[in-house]
Amino acid sequence: MDNHGFVVGPLSVKPVNQQDTVILPETLTALVDFTDHIGMALRGFAFTLDAGFDSQANKGIIKAHQMAPA
Repeated sequence: MDNHGFVVGPLSVKPVNQQDTVILPETLTALVDFTDHIGMALRGFAFTLDAGFDSQANKGIIKAHQMAPA
């Protein structure tokens, strides 16, 4: 979502019992693919994680997409 509450990219619907840290890799890849498709590069942007998504593995995925985990 952007600062106005609008959905900017694809959403992922998962079971409520699936941990947030597991969901991030798929949804981040979908977001990067979507933004690349519309000509909006996310490379170099800071990607802020709340506690539910924060893990070393997810920080590595963010870095792999050339963004900075914040």
